[in-house]
Amino acid sequence: MNNHLNAITAPPAIEIADMVRKMTAGGEKIAAMQTGEPYFPTPEYIKEALDVALKNDQTHYSFSQGIPELRNSIALYYKSLYSVTINPAEILLSCGAIGSIYTIYTAFFNEGDELIITEPAWPQYANIAIMQGVKVNRISTLTTKGRLTPELLEKAITANTKLAVINNPCNPSGIVYSGEEINSFIAVAAKHNIHLLFDEVYNQITYGDKFKSVLQCELYEQNKQRIIYVNSFSKTFAMTGWRIGYAFLPPTVLSVALKVSQNSITNLSTFSQYAAVAALNERHKHEDVFAGMNKIYKERYTELINLLQKKNIEFLYPEGAFYFFIKCGEDSLKFAKKLLESDKIAVVPGSAYGKDFSEYYRISFAVDEYSYNYYINWLKNK
Repeated sequence: MNNHLNAITAPPAIEIADMVRKMTAGGEKIAAMQTGEPYFPTPEYIKEALDVALKNDQTHYSFSQGIPELRNSIALYYKSLYSVTINPAEILLSCGAIGSIYTIYTAFFNEGDELIITEPAWPQYANIAIMQGVKVNRISTLTTKGRLTPELLEKAITANTKLAVINNPCNPSGIVYSGEEINSFIAVAAKHNIHLLFDEVYNQITYGDKFKSVLQCELYEQNKQRIIYVNSFSKTFAMTGWRIGYAFLPPTVLSVALKVSQNSITNLSTFSQYAAVAALNERHKHEDVFAGMNKIYKERYTELINLLQKKNIEFLYPEGAFYFFIKCGEDSLKFAKKLLESDKIAVVPGSAYGKDFSEYYRISFAVDEYSYNYYINWLKNK
């Protein structure tokens, strides 16, 4: 038995999810504001490409690193996005972004190494490390409105620090970092000879012009051997259930990470990878689909900003992703249970994302129309 698993308790989000399942099984209708995925279906052209791959018998084993066609398509996609050259030989496909993180941690950490995360944070950044016996140092951003600063990062680094995770845009807060901020984090990492893992799974869901990918930053090229980049098809392409993630890895990390992949998942489903090739290569023909998604996100984002400000409700100001991290002013798990039981609204307690944020809760606005409208009406009458 892995004793490290004893350090991971059932997160508050699980308690809410269990309550939702029981209530819906009993016939109650719930405004599901807790779900962290687009409610849109995967675009038809991607599903059609999957059908073609199946008909062409793309149903056998493939490369553990990912099929060459998909790695090439990802490299070309980033060339068009950010005018950056990514070597397809340094791309590793994984079972979702979480698969990338698990594989990277397994390949990267040795006994005694330490990881830095910035809270509020997606819980799995810490949990996967804890499962592997890695010590996690947590930076609270309660006093900096959810933002990491170079000073906070540098203060958290110890002699055993090997890696720090930066989520941009951030789940749950929607915080977005500018190029200047990212360059300052890279400078600190270079000074202390540590690596940075950038998770940019929400990079195509932003509001305003602040967001800057690490791949675009001036310090990236000269420090790329200490930069690990993670993304997936889940959010941008509404493909959460497909479980297709990827990472850009320095050669020293890739050589070991590939061994982990070979001895864990063997390879992603071959037909799904060919559909992912189409998702990238044919996107330009279907921009109206993605524009429609982003239009709805922007409309809801703007409505929520205005309503929360009008109500004088405190929240961390998001500039990306599709979440709001809102202060409820009481224990968030108790608040979430009460809200679910009395008003049939499901939210995620903020304590799931860091102990200093136990008086916050997270909502997603990438939800079905019923859930969104029900929550908006509740908020208006609050």
